[in-house]
Amino acid sequence: MWSQADEEEQIIMNDFMAELHNVQVPTNTDLKTAVLSDYMFINGQIIGEDNLTVATTERTMMDTGALQASFIRSDLVNKHPYLTSLLMPSRYTVTLGDGEATIKSNKIITINMILPDAQGKEKRIDGITFLVVDKLSCPIIIGLPQIIKKIPSIFISHFVAAMA
Repeated sequence: MWSQADEEEQIIMNDFMAELHNVQVPTNTDLKTAVLSDYMFINGQIIGEDNLTVATTERTMMDTGALQASFIRSDLVNKHPYLTSLLMPSRYTVTLGDGEATIKSNKIITINMILPDAQGKEKRIDGITFLVVDKLSCPIIIGLPQIIKKIPSIFISHFVAAMA
């Protein structure tokens, strides 16, 4: 028997798959892996409830390899009183890609952002949840669960742009 949450997850996955199905891939493409990764970094804005920009992030990574969660660096959060007011306690341990190393978070935050698609059209995304961690290679990493649930069209636009 399916719960309402199971049905919602199935709808989200179906929507994501429909977005992928509608992708128009350029025909004569010479995909270069080194360049592809550049398209997974975008500039974004963290916005408050009043729609004013709280912070600008120059390297937000869309990371399909972050299978368990999305992450935000603690120094970014701590610079902005509005963001620190949104922190909630948590207890998460995430296993990294090597299957052995772990990262721990004792805080979680849910924020609103403005993110651009590959053509530069900005879209407001409400309620992106992040684990707050001390060390990251970039200020924000949006992992696969949030890519699928919150930003599928943005991700797909950048992925297709990388192949053009």
